[in-house]
Amino acid sequence: MMPQAATAEHRGDGVDRRNAHHERSARERSEREAGMRAFEPPPDEEGAVEHLSASVVLAAVEESGPNYLLPKAPEPVKSRRKRLMVDEAARQAGQAILETGTRVEIFAEDSGEERWWPGTIMERTEDTDGRLVHRVQYTNFEGDRYWHVLDDEQWRRVADTGPELEHARAGAGDAALRDGASLAASRPTRWDNARGETAGGASETTGGAGSAETTGQAGSAPDLNWPGRRRVRRSAAMELLRTRDEAEQREARRPDVAPMLTPHSATLSRHLVWVRRLLREYLAELAEDGLSVPMQRTSRGLHPTMRWTVEFGKWLATTRIVESRASSWHLAEEQSAGQAEATARSGRGSNTVYVALQHMKNHVWRELWPAMPADARQYWHWDAHLSEPFEVNVAFIMSAYVCLARQTGCRPGMTMNDANDLANTTSHWHEVPPLRMSDLRIDMDNELGGALTEGAFRALCRMQVTFKRKKGEYFAHYAFGTSITPDSDQMLRIGTLALLRLLLRCGSFRGCYARLSRADAAALRKKVADPRGFAGLELEDTGHESFLSLVRACREDGWVLDEAALSRPLFPAVDTATGRFLFTESFQVKTVCDLLIQTGVSLGMNRHQVGAWSLRKDACEQPVAAGEGEVGARVLGHRHVNSRTMDLVYRADLRTRDLGAYWARRGPIESVERAPLDSLSASRVPEASGVRGVCDLPAGCSERAEMEGCAEVSEAEAELDAARRSLLVLLSVSTLPRHFKVMARAAGHAACATSYEAAALRVRNRRNKARQRAVDAYRLRLYKEGQERLRTSPALRRAMMCTHEWAPRGEDEAVAFGLDRRDRTFELRALRELPAPLQGSILRAGALHVLPRGRTRRTAYEHVRERCVGLCSLECGSDGCVGSGLEMHWPDSPEEFEELRCEHCGAAQVRMRWRREGGGAGAATLVAGEPMAAGATQALGASDAESYGVWYALRGRATIGNAAYDAGAAATVAPSATTDSTDAASDERERTGGRAEIGGDEEEEATGLHPEDWIDAEEAAAALEALAEVDTLDLAQALHAGAATGGGASDGGSLPRRVLRSGAHRQQHGGDGGGSQTEDLSFEDVVHLWGTPSSQAASRANAGARRA
Repeated sequence: MMPQAATAEHRGDGVDRRNAHHERSARERSEREAGMRAFEPPPDEEGAVEHLSASVVLAAVEESGPNYLLPKAPEPVKSRRKRLMVDEAARQAGQAILETGTRVEIFAEDSGEERWWPGTIMERTEDTDGRLVHRVQYTNFEGDRYWHVLDDEQWRRVADTGPELEHARAGAGDAALRDGASLAASRPTRWDNARGETAGGASETTGGAGSAETTGQAGSAPDLNWPGRRRVRRSAAMELLRTRDEAEQREARRPDVAPMLTPHSATLSRHLVWVRRLLREYLAELAEDGLSVPMQRTSRGLHPTMRWTVEFGKWLATTRIVESRASSWHLAEEQSAGQAEATARSGRGSNTVYVALQHMKNHVWRELWPAMPADARQYWHWDAHLSEPFEVNVAFIMSAYVCLARQTGCRPGMTMNDANDLANTTSHWHEVPPLRMSDLRIDMDNELGGALTEGAFRALCRMQVTFKRKKGEYFAHYAFGTSITPDSDQMLRIGTLALLRLLLRCGSFRGCYARLSRADAAALRKKVADPRGFAGLELEDTGHESFLSLVRACREDGWVLDEAALSRPLFPAVDTATGRFLFTESFQVKTVCDLLIQTGVSLGMNRHQVGAWSLRKDACEQPVAAGEGEVGARVLGHRHVNSRTMDLVYRADLRTRDLGAYWARRGPIESVERAPLDSLSASRVPEASGVRGVCDLPAGCSERAEMEGCAEVSEAEAELDAARRSLLVLLSVSTLPRHFKVMARAAGHAACATSYEAAALRVRNRRNKARQRAVDAYRLRLYKEGQERLRTSPALRRAMMCTHEWAPRGEDEAVAFGLDRRDRTFELRALRELPAPLQGSILRAGALHVLPRGRTRRTAYEHVRERCVGLCSLECGSDGCVGSGLEMHWPDSPEEFEELRCEHCGAAQVRMRWRREGGGAGAATLVAGEPMAAGATQALGASDAESYGVWYALRGRATIGNAAYDAGAAATVAPSATTDSTDAASDERERTGGRAEIGGDEEEEATGLHPEDWIDAEEAAAALEALAEVDTLDLAQALHAGAATGGGASDGGSLPRRVLRSGAHRQQHGGDGGGSQTEDLSFEDVVHLWGTPSSQAASRANAGARRA
């Protein structure tokens, strides 16, 4: 019988060797475990797990630990700036300034005896005569208040060095300090003998035997002054350790078995407090349900079981308190039109949960339960800030920071102070800027060096910045440098020149004072250093005839900084009320982060996808794209680079890599590497940025209806009505007077008044919450609709990705650009106080010179109404009154302006007809294809006149909101319908049937286009279809085709046939003539693409009315 196959066995030679290896490994493992068990404590006799009530565990969990640096109430901005202003004025006057807490001794006479009185500086302020006075708290005179002008007193500092001075403070009434002598003459004998010291350093007064007898410890106290003893020198750090608070002293006296709690920083403490609060919330839910917490019993105590910890992690990941807004915006981009409506995330994100679990494992669990076992794209920001006409000084700072961050990868905290620096008064960076002007070194290459830019100009300036701190170690002090070189082919966008513009704006170069006399230079330096703020360098103060002359003078001087500017912050603070630079403090990290987000939002981007981190990502992406991964890692990590840094440098995908180039053996396509198809630029929705508040919600939208019918608000209003009726009955009045709280307290009804105030506060909070929820919902709806339009219109998506192309210019001209701009922060505030149609019309006409420049006795509307006399007239826009020439009277108040009706037909269609600038104006003086108001170009200045149209297209809607923007556009009479204009070009346009010509060669020189290259508005449809074949477009050509030709499509104007390619495209094709000749979008065409069908019809109707 044949043997079965299952009984066959084959045994190789390696089997025995493998079995021997496994036996040897098992034996070694058992020996190691036996050795480890020898050092473990004996097991507990009680059981492994105990169950404690959740309420008991909750009572033992506090919101913070003794080693947390809890956030202190920050000093109010107004108080801090007043203090810094007073200190700076006193410093400039040469007065003595002492910080609060400084120990001093003041020489004075007491009963005919002169002595030094010890005390402490408690506060300082400005006296009525402008001098600085300090309040001194004298030792043993705590109840008295003494104010001193230290310049009129004889005083000296006292070093806080140990028990001798403490004893002097405690017993200052027993003896005095005479002529700067030590405390030996006034010390009690017991203290002298205990320390074994006198003024000479040894016990010379009583001797060793006397020491023992005086202290009453003869024969028991050792001699502390043995011969040859060397006493240590105590450093400032040692004195800080000696004066630790009681909590730290108790922590130091804990036994070795208890873990030492390391002091946490302010940021980590804030995160740990957040984790502790979530833990308390979870325990409170368990306590409400009557559940218990399983605790593991060990020899060192109790700690929660691992299973319970995992359950807390699950609860953390699946719950949240505040509704997620970011997830809704992310889902708006991820879902397509055909899919079902996605729901917002109801739990916390994976990154948030991961950070919380790490904090639990590393800090919170070990602090609460010590028995726990141990376990081993960038140009958009530039154009927005370069063209800012209102908050100019803020724009200078933001433009310089964006240029610095996109090249060096620096975080905001590396260049300016944050909230922790202000709160922590013992920090090295408390009121000390991390980056000063002296940390920036400037040099110039020779004429043959530098970088070649558009127009055959060379950028010769290069810099080096020295950073002093980096993320995660803001308390430390470093010194590492980074070079800054030309980073663009357009001169206006170069980062080094943006920094030069900021320094010139602040009057920081020595060349700014070279042409002035000594007295004038001193007066200008005093003006710059004014503690109340500096508005910006004005040309009249420098002695130069132009800013270009000033720039050339500073270049010839070698860009040497003025001595007074060395200690100033590189990014000074800006007063939000006046727009002035404040050199007494630096720009704040939170402010710059918020402004970066707001800039992206104003451009129509998703607010949850733009910020300071996006600049850092772009900074490391460029070296990596060129194959320099190590350089990109150094840009991202600065001084410290590890494998994790290298991992973060590279993108998570290959959207910006031309993989087909490797197969075709060709160079990469530039458009692929420049930006992915789903970049932030390609997803811009300008209409979403114009939703500033409730006033921008249409009357019939569902969000407004939901806000007005909010159940929470109705419930709170009902509670308020009940509390009001109850209070009226108790006070026996029909209406509540202003002093109802005083009456209620006098009548013994203080609790009722308090409940009424709480109900009123609850109503206000719920109303604000409902408004914000409605605004966010409507903004999100517009964003989703805009994404759908972008998906179905490739031409519009390409237009959104294109940036403005600035005119080529030299390096000096680029530095001087924008220095003539005046900060108009106050004008912006006045503009927003006007009626909505008037706001939009002023911006559309560029008539910023009608706004008040400072505080006046009149209101902003009264000032604008007076300035508009002869410049702007009101007329009715109804069909019955169009062309009648009837003017309407300017109302006396904003309320009457909004309710203004035509006396002839009774219609409420008010139109504003601006007197426009005359002929010969170039493309820089046009806004949305229309000439600016008369006098606007001269009032704005050359830089603002050139960039105002760009700003209006990018951020005009976000500045005043959709309601004011659309109302102003509809209420402004187009210049083509103006009959009283003195513009020769307008007359020529009317004679030629809607074709405007500036005049032969002047027109070709101003616009770069020949009249033969124009097409009529009827050919716009063919131009839109041709856009699908265009790779790159210029924003000025895409949004302002009429701005380059003198008219828009809706006005019967013309569109240019030729397209001005971007600088990179021209370099690739060898000039403007390379590439295909294609048509472009006009401003009105883009508006039609963005609008809904109803808005498109309305726009076409308006255009037809204007042509009629």
